[in-house]
Amino acid sequence: MNQPKRRKSGTKTIFKFLGMFILFCSLCISALMLYKPVRRNVQNFISSINFGINDTRPPEGFPIHGIDVSIYQLWIDWETVSEQNLIKFAFIKATEGENLVDKAFKRNWRKSKQHGIKRGAYHFFRQEKGGKVQALNYLSTVDFEKGDLAPVLDIEVFNGGSKEKWYQDIDTWLRIVEEKTGKRPIIYSGVAFYRLHLESRYKNYPVWVANYNRKKLRSGLKWHFWQHTDRAKIKGIAVPVDHNVFNGPETAMNELSF
Repeated sequence: MNQPKRRKSGTKTIFKFLGMFILFCSLCISALMLYKPVRRNVQNFISSINFGINDTRPPEGFPIHGIDVSIYQLWIDWETVSEQNLIKFAFIKATEGENLVDKAFKRNWRKSKQHGIKRGAYHFFRQEKGGKVQALNYLSTVDFEKGDLAPVLDIEVFNGGSKEKWYQDIDTWLRIVEEKTGKRPIIYSGVAFYRLHLESRYKNYPVWVANYNRKKLRSGLKWHFWQHTDRAKIKGIAVPVDHNVFNGPETAMNELSF
């Protein structure tokens, strides 16, 4: 009577361990199946963090990255920005309209240079002001040095009225600034606005476009800089900032510099 009982208990033990072994093997297989996609997602997240951006991925295929800033980015720790060794250039707001000078410009202009970031200065164009007075405001504010990016004219708004007068004022700004600096200015605008109002007239100027809704810009558009998001989070900057990529190698960007 005792022997059968022992055999029955041994059989139960064998089945118990066999079940645990099968469960363990199943868990191992499930973990292996999940490992690759999880690892890939972690790598993608780390890649985004390394670019200083934790809420959006930069467009692929453009290794030169930069930012554009103004007083809206408050106090910028340029040393921390430069230590990431990923932000290669910065467009800095200098002026707007007839007499406005961005309150953070002088410090941003000085500190970005001090910490080895290629810098550029932009002017926000106001339709109601003349092209000449706006050009003089810009030129009296910005002192360019060797290595700086070409002057930038930011054109975002046409409020109606005489479009020919608007074009003439833009032409005047571009002409005066190019004559004074010896460098053809870069034109900044949103993609749709640029195509509608500016492309046919200013296609021979370098272009910096803004488009936040595409992973790739439409073919046929000859662009040099692409502002692809206004929500980048960069170490050293307390608030979201515009992030840009350059379309080409460093030698091509140097051709757009003093």
